[in-house]
Amino acid sequence: MDWLALLSTSFLINMLIFAIIFVILFIIAVTTAGKIPKKQKLLIIDDNEDLRNDIKTFFDGFGINTVAVGTVEDFKEKLETGEFDFALVDLGLEKNDISKGLELFHQLHAKKHGDLQTFILSGHSTEETQDKFKEVFKPEIEAGTPWGTLWRDIHSRYFLKNNVQDLMHLVKEIQHIH
Repeated sequence: MDWLALLSTSFLINMLIFAIIFVILFIIAVTTAGKIPKKQKLLIIDDNEDLRNDIKTFFDGFGINTVAVGTVEDFKEKLETGEFDFALVDLGLEKNDISKGLELFHQLHAKKHGDLQTFILSGHSTEETQDKFKEVFKPEIEAGTPWGTLWRDIHSRYFLKNNVQDLMHLVKEIQHIH
């Protein structure tokens, strides 16, 4: 067999292998279209830069697409894109005054931004925050929602302490969506 015949045979075999791989990849792409879960996105607001970066790194480590900002204005700007599935709001946004973070949570909770699920992050004890919650959620209480029911719902479903156990709860919540 001469070199030209050997070269053309090798070329044809390589082209055949390439065609087979291409067909297999095409079949995989067509059959899985729309079935691959999208990567969940988390928006974090915390005015403490070190803590914000640590929390972002924590969630990034679990493969969660995380964006972290330090101001309410930046948070609202990012939120308007509509691309986030979860939000994590620090209550103590301004020198540990929980009013700003609580008002932001209340706005998000009341408006129901699409499918956005909002969680509160706080190092404050729940006893410290109950009075502020009552002030912010006063319209709901006056509209007939019992305070105990409202507090239990918020505290059990949305309130995270700034510790690994509670942050892992949110990781599992996000990964459960997949």
